[in-house]
Amino acid sequence: MQEILALLDDLRARMRLTIVLDTLENLRRGGRAAVFIGAADRMAQAFNIKAIVNLVGGQLRLQGAARSFRGGLKRIVRETEQLWPLEYLAVVHARIPERAEEMADWLAERTGFPREQIWVEETGAVLASHAGAGVLGVLAVPARVVAG
Repeated sequence: MQEILALLDDLRARMRLTIVLDTLENLRRGGRAAVFIGAADRMAQAFNIKAIVNLVGGQLRLQGAARSFRGGLKRIVRETEQLWPLEYLAVVHARIPERAEEMADWLAERTGFPREQIWVEETGAVLASHAGAGVLGVLAVPARVVAG
């Protein structure tokens, strides 16, 4: 049991979840992003940009912004490339399966991670309720660094 818990802790510590939000409306209503929602919302409305958010220690953090949804996806791909080598790679989405499949294809092409090993799944209720339909995220787990 202790060995399994240690493995899960290690995996959780290496996970990187980055999402592109089509809109900030659901985050505003849910209150989970109160720390950054005011500034991000003003910026998004003024410049018609998409927020890029990551999950750090169970908390949503504004990571950046992009001029378009596609621009946000490009940024996530670049950041995922920098995490190489990867142990696991997944694309999560809320009601945009075609875009998620395209993102998985793009990640495979750019990172060299085998496409058949990239999971593409509808996100769970927590992310879907906080971020709303149209959210797309990449969950990357860098390979464990072995000392030696």
